[in-house]
Amino acid sequence: MAKSKTKKVIHVPKSREQLIAEMKKSAKWQEKMKFVKEKFYPAILDIDSSISNTKMFVSSINQMMMEKFLGYMREKKFSELKMVEILDKKDENYDKYVALLELFNDLSVFDAKDMIEGMSGEIGTFIEDDLKERKISDLKVKWIDQL
Repeated sequence: MAKSKTKKVIHVPKSREQLIAEMKKSAKWQEKMKFVKEKFYPAILDIDSSISNTKMFVSSINQMMMEKFLGYMREKKFSELKMVEILDKKDENYDKYVALLELFNDLSVFDAKDMIEGMSGEIGTFIEDDLKERKISDLKVKWIDQL
């Protein structure tokens, strides 16, 4: 029996500390922290309000920003996202993917996202229902043939 030349890679999940350490090395994270330290936090301190009022103000800004963003998503058309550009033209289903995405071109980004997200959820429900109905003996296991 010939030995396989490919190494098996065992994925070991990273600890929270490892993930944080890696994040802190990122230039984008450092840029954000510099902004917070040198601009954002000092501006908050200049307001000289209570902790509770400051938290409420920051939370309100965040909520209003999200509402504005959702409004923007309702105004912008899906076609403006140019999602077709992310597709691999070499994929055998490229034309079908393009046709599917073009169905949403005249819809708002918000409505398109809502429908696509809904379909994803429905497919998940179909899978769950199918898994509940199918017998384990129907499962095609590739590894069993390799024994």
